[in-house]
Order: sequence, then C-alpha cells, then structure tokens
Amino acid sequence: MNNDKALIVEKEKIQNIINFNNDIFNQITLKFGQNFYPTTIKDNDLNNLEIENSQKFLSNLEFYRIYECITENTDDLFEYFVNKVQKIFTMFYSLNKEFYYGIVSKKNKVNLVIGFEIEKFSDEMKKTIEGNINGIKLEKFNEDFTSFKAKENYIGYLTGVPDIKLDGKIQNKDISSLIRSLNGENYIIMTLCRPLQKNEILNRVNEIINIKDASTSISKRTVSIQKSLTDGESNTEGQTKTNSVGYSTTGSISAGIQLSGIPGMPGTPFIGASVSQSRSTNYSTSNSSSITKSFSETEGQSVSLDIQNGWAMEMIKISETILERMRIGMNIGMWETLTTYSSDNELVAKIIGGRLYSEISSNLSTSLVPQKIDFKKNNEILFIPKDFNTYEKDKTYGSFVTSEELCAICSIPSENIPNFEIKKSKLYSLTYNEANNSQSIGNICEYDKILENTEFSLSESDINKHTFVCGMTGMGKTNTVKMILDKINKPFLVIEPAKKEYRNINKEKKVYTLGNVKLNSLRLNPFYILPGINPQQHIDLLKDLFSASFALYGPMPYIVEKCLSTVYEKKGWNLFFGYHPYLIDIKDRRNAFNEDKINEKYSEIAHKYLFPTMQDLKNEVDEYVESMEYDKELKGNIKSAINARIDSLCVGSKGYIFNSNSVPDFNKLFSENTVLELEGLGDDADKSFSMGLVIIFLNEYMQVKKELENTTGLKHILVIEEAHRLLKNTNSEGNENFGNPKGKAVEHFTNMLAEMRSYGEGIIVSEQIPTKLAPDVIKNSSNKIVHRLASKDDQEIMANTIGLKSEEAIYIGNQKTGYALCSKEGLYQPLMIKIKRIEDKKFSNSKLYNDKQEDKFLEIDRTMLNGYFSLEIDMFSINMLLSLMYFYDISKINSNITKIYEKFENLIFSKSISVVSNDMNKLMKECIIERIFSQLTGGIFRYRKLPSSEFLNLLKDKLMQKYLSENDIAILQEKFKEFYKEKSEKKAIRFITYIATNILGKIKNEKLKNNDDFEKICKDLLLIENEIGIKKIRDRIKENE
Repeated sequence: MNNDKALIVEKEKIQNIINFNNDIFNQITLKFGQNFYPTTIKDNDLNNLEIENSQKFLSNLEFYRIYECITENTDDLFEYFVNKVQKIFTMFYSLNKEFYYGIVSKKNKVNLVIGFEIEKFSDEMKKTIEGNINGIKLEKFNEDFTSFKAKENYIGYLTGVPDIKLDGKIQNKDISSLIRSLNGENYIIMTLCRPLQKNEILNRVNEIINIKDASTSISKRTVSIQKSLTDGESNTEGQTKTNSVGYSTTGSISAGIQLSGIPGMPGTPFIGASVSQSRSTNYSTSNSSSITKSFSETEGQSVSLDIQNGWAMEMIKISETILERMRIGMNIGMWETLTTYSSDNELVAKIIGGRLYSEISSNLSTSLVPQKIDFKKNNEILFIPKDFNTYEKDKTYGSFVTSEELCAICSIPSENIPNFEIKKSKLYSLTYNEANNSQSIGNICEYDKILENTEFSLSESDINKHTFVCGMTGMGKTNTVKMILDKINKPFLVIEPAKKEYRNINKEKKVYTLGNVKLNSLRLNPFYILPGINPQQHIDLLKDLFSASFALYGPMPYIVEKCLSTVYEKKGWNLFFGYHPYLIDIKDRRNAFNEDKINEKYSEIAHKYLFPTMQDLKNEVDEYVESMEYDKELKGNIKSAINARIDSLCVGSKGYIFNSNSVPDFNKLFSENTVLELEGLGDDADKSFSMGLVIIFLNEYMQVKKELENTTGLKHILVIEEAHRLLKNTNSEGNENFGNPKGKAVEHFTNMLAEMRSYGEGIIVSEQIPTKLAPDVIKNSSNKIVHRLASKDDQEIMANTIGLKSEEAIYIGNQKTGYALCSKEGLYQPLMIKIKRIEDKKFSNSKLYNDKQEDKFLEIDRTMLNGYFSLEIDMFSINMLLSLMYFYDISKINSNITKIYEKFENLIFSKSISVVSNDMNKLMKECIIERIFSQLTGGIFRYRKLPSSEFLNLLKDKLMQKYLSENDIAILQEKFKEFYKEKSEKKAIRFITYIATNILGKIKNEKLKNNDDFEKICKDLLLIENEIGIKKIRDRIKENE
C-alpha cells in the first residue's frame, strides 16, 4: 500500500515537469506580436484608432502614372518584373524614401500610380525607375482625390507577409484579372511603404533571437523514472556505549515556474532553481561490538522519456524564418507596409479585400496568416494610420517585409490592363563608333527612352554612300531627311512629287513648282546635252526614261529610240563621233574638242536651238510610223499610242516645261539648295518623267564636274521622295517572247544612282512602301533609317537589310512617330534613334507668285501660243526673216511686219485664247523672235555656224521696236551678209527657192518661172500682193542660176 502511494507521488512530479505556466507563455506571445505582427494584438475598433486625414495626406504626395512598359520577348513576365522592381525598392531603401504604390480607378479610367512625398521627390526618383526597368513610361498624375470623397466609403486594410517563392521558384501574384474585372468601378488600392531604419531592424533581430532561444530552452525535456523493490532479512547482535555532545542546523529552499502556452501560439521558456544548506558540531566517545547475519533479494525498474513542446518547436521555425528575412532585409531593404483600399460600392470593396487576401495568403509556409479589417467610414478615402511615415513602436500597424516580398504586393501587371500596355520589342544596340566630323541627327534610345547624352551622327562620308529612309506617312521621314540636309553643309536638290514640305526647311533655297507655272516652274528641254556628255549616252538615258515613265509595249520602245536618234541628226548632230559641228572648231582638229572652246560655244544664246524639242520628236514619230510597212490600222494604233504619251508633254503646263528650247543654269541649279515640287503634275507618269529627267541632268553634270575638278568626297546631296514612281519594283528579265523595257530602264537608273557616289553625289531615297521600290535601290544604300512600317512584307524586307532576324521584323511596326531604326557601315545591329525635331521656316506661295511676275506671265503666254500655233509662228518667222533679207524698201518691210502681227493677233482672237500679259505686241514679238533665233540656228536659215549672241541681241533689239528705220535695215542686212558670207538679198532668193522646191516636190528651177503655185508660195513667203514683185523674184532666180 505504501508502495502505491509512492508511485502516485512520482507521477505527479512528472506531470508538473511536463506542464508549463500559462502566464509566461502569454508574455512571450505578446512580445512576439508586438514586434512582428502588431495588428494581431491591436484593438481594431476604428473608434479607438488614430488615423490621418486621407485626403490631406494624399494631397501632400506627388504621384506618377505608369502607363506603358516595353519589354523583350520574355518567357515569364512576372518574374522579369519582380527582378526589376526589387532593384528599384532596394534603391529606394538605400535612399530612405517612402513610397506609395497602387491603383486609382475613376470615371472608367484605371491608373497604375506610384507616389512620393513632395518635399523629398526629385527627378532622380523617376530616373531610378526608368533606369532599372527598361522601357517603362511614367507621367505626372494630377488626380484630385477629393472626387473620391463620398457620403459613405467602404474602406479596408490588409497586413501580412506574402511568400513570393515556393520551393525556390517565384510564384505569380498578378492582379491583372482583378483590375480588368473591376473595369468601370470607382476604387483605390494603395500600399503604404516605409523603409525600416537599421536600428529598427537590429532591435527586432535581437528580439527574435531572444524569442528563439527561449523557445529552444523549453522545446524539449528528458525525464527519467526509476522504481525498485527489496526483500531481505538481517539479524544483528551487538553492544554500543556512546557519550556525545553536539549542535546541528539544517534547511532547504526550492522555487520553480512552469508556464503552458496559449492554444494556437508557441510556448515560453521554463525558468527554475533549488537551494539547500546544513551545519553541525559533535563530540563523542563510543565502544561497540556486534555480530551480524543478513540475507536480501532486490528487484528494480527504470524509464527515460523525451518530451517535446509543439508550440515551442513551431515558434523556433517561425523565429528562424523571421531571422533569415531580417538578415535579407538588412541587405536588400526592409519595409513596414500596409495595404489599404476603398470604394463607393460595398461589393467592390469586398472583392478587392478578398482578392488581396488571397494573393498574400497563397503559398504561405511558415508566415502567419494575413489580417484584414473592413469598415464603413464617412468622409474618408483610405485608412492611413496616424504618423505612419514616422517610426513609433507603439503606433505600428503594418507588416515587415523585404524588398523581394514587397514585389508580391507592389507588382507591375504582367498582362495588359485598361490604360496600361505592355509592348513587346527588341533592345537594340546602344553604342557605335562615331566617325570624325559627324553631325548628330538624333539620340540613341533604350527601347524608346531617349538617352540624352548619347547621340547618333552621320558624316559626309556616310552620306556619300547613299541613304534609304522609309516609313509610313506621318512617321517622321521628311523630318529625318530635313535634319540630315540641315546638318550636312552641302548643297542639295530635293525632288518632291507630292506635298510641299521641303520648301519650309530653314535654309536659303530656291523653290521650283513644276506644273504650277504661275508660281515658279522650271523649263527643261529633255533633249539638251551638257558639254562633255556623249550624245549617244544621253539618247540612251532618254530612251530608258520614256520606258520607265510610260507604258510602252510592242515595237514602241524601239520606235522611240529610232526617232530620238533621228531628231538629233536632223539638227545636225554627228552621233557617230558624238558632236555638233557648230559647237567645235572643226578646222582645228588638234583642238577641236577643247573644253574651253566648247564651253565658249555653249555660252552663246543660239546654242540651245541646236537641240530638238518634244514637238520635233512628236513630228518625227508621225513620219517614221508612216514610213513603216505596217497595215493602216496597226500604223494608226502605234502612232496613237506613242503620241498619246508624247503629245501630253507638248501642251499646257507640261509643254511649258518640256516643249521648249530653254534650260536652267545647271551650274546654279546644282550648286545651290534647290527644291523641285512636282505636285502641279497630276499624272504619276509625268512626275516619273520629271524625276528621271532631273536625275539624268544631275548625273551628267556631276560626271563632267568630276572630270574637270578631279576631287573626292561629298559634293552634293540628291533627295528623291516617293522614288517608286520612277524606280518601281518590276522584273527586269521579261520572258522569251516579250522583253521588259520598263524593267530594264529601271535597272539602268538604279545602276546610275549607285555609280553617282563616285562623282561626289550623296543620294537620299525616301519611300513609304519599300516593297514598291526596286530592291537594288535599298541594297545599294549604306545607311538605312527605318521608321514604322505596318505591312509584314515591308517589315521583312527591311529587317533583312538592317541585320534583324525574320521573327524580329514585327518590331518595326511598334515604333512611334519620330523614332527610327538606323543602320550604317560598321554596325552589327541597328540602333533605335529618336530623330531630333527640326524647326521649319514658313515659305508661302506669295513669295514665288510675286517674283518677276510680268516676265513670268509673258513666258507662260508665249509657251501657250507656241503650243497652239506652232506652224503659224514658224511661217511668221520665215515671213519676217525673208522680208528683212530681201527688201530694201523700208516702207515695205514695216508694212510686212505690221501685216504679220495683224495676222497673229487675228489668229489669237479667232481661237478665243485668253492671255494674261498686259502687252500683246510684246508677246507676239517675243514669240516670233524666238522662232527666228531657232530658224537661224537649227532651221532652214542655219549656216555652218552659230549666230553670235551679239547678232541675235541686235536683231531682237531692232525687232522689238515699233518701226524699223532705213539705218536699222542697213545694219541688219550687213549682219546677215557677215553671217552668210553673201548678200542678204541673194541668200533670201536661195531660201525662197529651197522652200518652194520642197513644197512643190522638187520641181526644176526653170519650171518655177511659169508655175502658178510658185506665185502663191512667193506671195505667202514675202507677203507680195502684185505681179511686179513676183516677176522680180523670177528674174533674180534666173540671175542666180
């Protein structure tokens, strides 16, 4: 029985060891909550909470809206953003900057925002974000938060530590779907982030270490229980005598505390102690003797127990996790955070709170569950604790998270949401080797972020190797070209088929408006040959020009080629040797082709009449087709087809340009800044013809200049806008049955452009649709500037030429206005460049309209009359020349001249032609005088040499007078004598005979005396009205036989 009682006592002792004191466990729990999860122990009754005036608080912040982010083709966007954003938060932490990140949705517009205290914010913060996340775009967000102040706002706040990684892998905690689902609702989600100071972190590290140590001390106990039973006998016999005197003191004190943990929370450490003491003094004397006999049996049991405290073990794990987080936080940043939200719709607020709770609590391993509080509050926007941004331990409401964990709360959406777009693009190269004397045209960009101090430049050497600029309309092509022209200080020529943009470039320039003759149109005889150019070379280029510009088929290209040669031959050109006898000194064969002498001939007024005109070509085509052995219908079809193309160049404003003996001063045209606007030419074929003709003349001019100067380097820049009009993408091979003259002609022009580099010509081709252009134009351009292209085929052809892979071609369609991919010699990959904006200088039509207005209108009227009455004016000029050469009677001469002008004027009125010139007499005289010059130089009145400019100017001065005097006639006839080397009267008879013979079919001279038709011819030529005059002519013809 006594043994059972002893066993019960032992069990009670064991139970006391296992159980803990609840009070101490509560103290540790409280300490843990205060330091690490304050919201779990605070009174969450809002009536007892100190909060900020949220409207005032938000008004003191400066917010920026994140509206766009450009990234490369990344497999896991969320992980990509986490890595980027973590670096930003670490940077903010190092700068000790609070920030506020969230979503503001109002009036169907969602805004992803980040805010800073105004007094602490600077551009460096914005640059920090943009520098760490390539391609992110921020702009100031000026929302008035008072608009969110409703009678009742449903507000909530949430704290907790999200676990962003699971088994070492970043987990997606994206709320893009939440934002999309709440589109159109009014709400705010804002995460408040305050960086913890180092001493705050260290204090908490010390606290968690103490908690861990205390938890460890009570987490495990070892208890040993022993029991033994002895059975035996002992017999003792003996005698003892003792005398003793002594003093003794004995005592003991024991104390101990055991606390049990609160269910659901870790326990607290066990603390205990026991002390005992004794003292004695004895004096004794003893004598003894004994005899002992004994016998015994002993039986024993022993039990050892290991007892663990589960709550303490859990606290150790949590403590170790927090300790590790704190250590990480000291390196990458530790933050006190609180997420608050509100809406004027209770359901929306609950959805937001539930989703945020789900995102934070998912994948939790050792962290405690989040705390979420919802309430309704009047006149408040958000829950913001009092003095949140200043550290007071007792006022802490948030959770403590590292910069990495913060990314789970403050993440950039990995999917497109309203008002925020993620664009896929390519990060291009950011550096290149800049050549000496380069001129900056823009800044290199990281995606489309401009790197202010990193510029992209082009040198004169680059421009000399040709440049191709392409892009959709409105993307900045023209600005790019104008920037190049502005920076490269060389004369330029711009051929602009449409629009009128280059006239506004802020440089001295001359603007010509081809087709709009009332402003300032060039006159450009296509058949003019520059000195030093072989005529056959020019004829071949003209043939290609007709083929490239107009739809020639069947025998038409060959007919045009034949007729081109013939019109030059009829003007006296020797195409075999490549010269005109009037332009060389044929007697001095050693120096016949001396450049100085040829240039001297070209300085004479009359030299321009040695070249055919468009009307000459038209007439020759008619004659040649008639001579061909085709049936009548086929002849008619061929003649009509060719003339339909040529005839349009002989009349109207196009006739003013092309059907003329006039040419500009090419040295001035190609050595000054010039803009040729072709907008006045409505037909694309006419624009193509004009572009090609100017390019031909420029090529020939630069070729001659190169031979004369023998210098290298860039001399001149040619800009061709919408080059596909001339250099169309067409197959140059044709087929076995039909050739492809257009394709061959385009190929000829592209080769010519490529070769112009050697003459010092830099060519800039600007095109909207690259696939429309002959591929060789793109291939032969060393510099390529590619603005946005939307079409896949255009993207692919340009990607292939600038070093992009085929799958990267689509990014060419992502570029913004003013941005371009630039590739040049030496670059492995293109650069993204933001082209600088050039300031224009307005250039109005009035400047052109008012320039030399009267002379211009006179020239226009003269061209118009030549187009209407070409044959009649030819006859008037013959009448006047024969009258001046044949007659001596001044009254007869003046009478004939008067009759000529009267006929001309009647002719104009009969056709109801309206002219704008104020002086009709001057207009008619100009028309006839110009035709006289042509007759003396290349017509039937020509004579083995050019009439001198002195002679022609004298002739013009006399004929512009109202009446001629006898002295005037004497002077003129003497000049005719000098020119023809015989008397003018005698020469006139020869001309009359020649004309009459040709008209009458080469009738022998003796028959002319009695031929009735001859009388009529003479009357028509000399304006003779009586028989006496006719007889005199017959007599003189007889004298000359």
